Amino acid sequence: MKKKIKVSLNPPLKSINRVLNLMKLACVLLALFAVPAATADGAEIKSEKVTVFVKQKTVQSVLSEIEKQTGYLFIVNSNVDTKRSVDVNAENRPVTDVLSEIFRGTGVYYAIEGRHIILSKNEKMNPDAGGGSQKRTVSGTVLDDSGNPLIGANVRIIGGKEGVITDISGNYS
Repeated sequence: MKKKIKVSLNPPLKSINRVLNLMKLACVLLALFAVPAATADGAEIKSEKVTVFVKQKTVQSVLSEIEKQTGYLFIVNSNVDTKRSVDVNAENRPVTDVLSEIFRGTGVYYAIEGRHIILSKNEKMNPDAGGGSQKRTVSGTVLDDSGNPLIGANVRIIGGKEGVITDISGNYS
């Protein structure tokens, strides 16, 4: 004797409403938790504090110490001298204050973009830089804190629309 099995291709309307309500709730919770995380990142670096005590150490070693304490990554343009010796005496001070102290009077400026701090020579202080809207080539190498090249890193001038990706040696132009 054969049994007949009834199969319904249309699920009950109650189940669909339950799934839709769960999806709405998930979207609301995601929005509540994702928005504060996204907005906190930029403001966080200005209040991020570090402690660095060094005497006659290279700028590169100080930057490495800041990276270890904060988790931020420095991108240094090739025209910035990181082999220069500095003295830093900073206890629980904002990263921005320490960077200002290290690069005071050198023509180097820093820009904060997300979790990256970009260091470059200040073109406004360079009399050969010209002015206005001349096109200039910016080039350099992106390295991690161990000195190894970062392949495929995105590099963009802040406020600009053009960008490039580093090559196998971490170079960009």
